Amino acid sequence: MSENVKILALRLLDRFDEHTSTQLLLLNYKKDCGSGPYFSPTGGPTGFTGLHGVAFLGIVEIVAAVFEMGEWDINAAGCTGNTVLGWAARRGCEGVVKMLLDRGDVNLNQGATDRGETALTWAALYGHEGAVGMLLESEDVNPHQVDAKYGGTPLLWAAAHWHEGVVKIFLGREDINLDLAATGSGRTPLSYAAGVGHEGVVKMLLEREDVNPNQTGTECGRTPLSWAATNGHEGVVEMLLERKDVNPNTADTEYGRTSLSWAAEWGLSGVVNMLLKREDINPDLPDTEYGRTPLSWASPRGRAGIVEMLLERDDDVHFATPDSKSQTPLLLALSGGHGDVVRILQANANSHPIDRSGQAPLSPSAPHGEECAVEMQPRGHSPSTGITHLSTQPALPLADPDEPEVVLGAEDTVPTSVENELSATEPCCLNFLDPLPGKLVPILTADHTFISQSIGISSSPLSFVSWLFSFTSFFPSPLPHYSHPICNYQV
Repeated sequence: MSENVKILALRLLDRFDEHTSTQLLLLNYKKDCGSGPYFSPTGGPTGFTGLHGVAFLGIVEIVAAVFEMGEWDINAAGCTGNTVLGWAARRGCEGVVKMLLDRGDVNLNQGATDRGETALTWAALYGHEGAVGMLLESEDVNPHQVDAKYGGTPLLWAAAHWHEGVVKIFLGREDINLDLAATGSGRTPLSYAAGVGHEGVVKMLLEREDVNPNQTGTECGRTPLSWAATNGHEGVVEMLLERKDVNPNTADTEYGRTSLSWAAEWGLSGVVNMLLKREDINPDLPDTEYGRTPLSWASPRGRAGIVEMLLERDDDVHFATPDSKSQTPLLLALSGGHGDVVRILQANANSHPIDRSGQAPLSPSAPHGEECAVEMQPRGHSPSTGITHLSTQPALPLADPDEPEVVLGAEDTVPTSVENELSATEPCCLNFLDPLPGKLVPILTADHTFISQSIGISSSPLSFVSWLFSFTSFFPSPLPHYSHPICNYQV
């Protein structure tokens, strides 16, 4: 660069923070990288000096000339809170970083004034391996200094942002604490790498004996396995499960849920399959918040494949275990309208006269074309899922066929046209959980699809009969019996 060009450049750098071009430069950078300076559009980037500008642009020749001028404070923070070294490291301008490291008056650990990121943090965060290497070679650089907002170390930021090369550089240092967690979340570099599914970083960290694969965070109390399982990172889950010291049954502290619980809810069949292959896995652990087992989480989500996988663990999984609200997996599947899951659970119930949890399972479902009945229970009773044959239900004596039928003195008569309106031939089964006014209940219709209706009735069985006939188009012919704890009645 000629002397005349240098002189022209230095003139342009004078009062650099007042130039419109400076504001456009920084705003464009913010648009490209998603983060950047925050300043008033009218006031401009006050404090962003010419020295910050040349460090930002990485023009080594101009930086040398500006150093010779000695006009600006080398450690001053600009409008973004970053120093000259901070900008050079953030932008990966290795030449400028080297020049600044060669000076003896640069504060190498000075953090940004807004969030406390040091030059090493910026270089690690953006994956600038050359700048990270140079900074770590300096004995004055603190590799464990955390930022002020999230409390993360430079290594943690590199692991969380897929920068495998940067992580490798840190692992080459013997004085790096690999389990130093973020002060905000309590999560380690392994936890973040597992959560984003970076298999390369996870592999390198697991090869170190000084890494704890079971360390939980302080915010949610989740292990690296829990994060990987929840996000469906099968490769990471496999690596973690290969470690005998990884406990697959560790529950988080926020909801008390295991890795299997999360994977079952979100339908991650590959992860569920790997977890179930571990001999020490407990597939029936309920969480502490809702009392739901993995089966109870999979059922209302309609995860039929996972429900089948869990039920294959016949000796370990209780198919009728209720949650803290007395809802069994079957009730949860019915309320969610998942007929395939309902049929799987019913088939499993038919082969178990009594569930190991002490819950009474469903009786064998009625054969094709037969009628069925459903038990209803009033508020305060545990919900019943018993579906029984019509032959087991005592029927009320029918009234004279020539007279309108009256049920227990009800004033409303059954419409004589109802029988003609019912033309379906498939059986249907209902399941109600605490039927109260305005309660949405799932109804499994003849074509094995579900509808939800709101019961606008009181606990009176007679009101229920009246309500039932308002939806006769949904039911097959002949209509089933309905068993109520107070009385039995036939429609």
